[in-house]
Amino acid sequence: MRIITGQWKGKILQSDVPDEVRPTTDRVRETMFSILDNYIELENTKVADICAGTGALGFECLSRSAQHCTFFEKSRKVEKILCANAEFFGATSDMFTVIQGDIRTTMPIYGGHRFDVIFTDPPYHEVFINPMMRMIAKRKMLCHNGVFVAEHATREVIMGYSDEWHFLTQRIIGDTVIDFFQFHSILD
Repeated sequence: MRIITGQWKGKILQSDVPDEVRPTTDRVRETMFSILDNYIELENTKVADICAGTGALGFECLSRSAQHCTFFEKSRKVEKILCANAEFFGATSDMFTVIQGDIRTTMPIYGGHRFDVIFTDPPYHEVFINPMMRMIAKRKMLCHNGVFVAEHATREVIMGYSDEWHFLTQRIIGDTVIDFFQFHSILD
């Protein structure tokens, strides 16, 4: 797994992760960022990488000059790998924050912080995107016109989202689905 472009282009992420972690492949990330470039300029943005794993999505953003990335990761072991990757890239402490713990408890506490882009790639067996979208909308964690990018299994269907969410596009790569939504805050 390598960084696609930007200041860390070509650098390889440490990926000695537990079996339960499924890092986003280079092909999926290339597709994801190619599409994302049509909706938002990443330079100087604030980004969240939820269920971060190795941090590949967040580090790709930082490599492309995002201002800050907040990584949410449940596993302490994986959090250490994420921090090792930050050190390897030379990311300074003002560039990132790591929030360790279950997203269902850490994200509500972290509400009130606004992001321009939120990525999520939860374990495919958790089927968690719909409740996460409700939580993000309720806590107004995305800026108006912010982009939510969800990577999930083909068997998970995203539905029941509120008027605040505008569906942008979807790509299917094998058993992976990437959905893109834009957030329109009703009471910003």
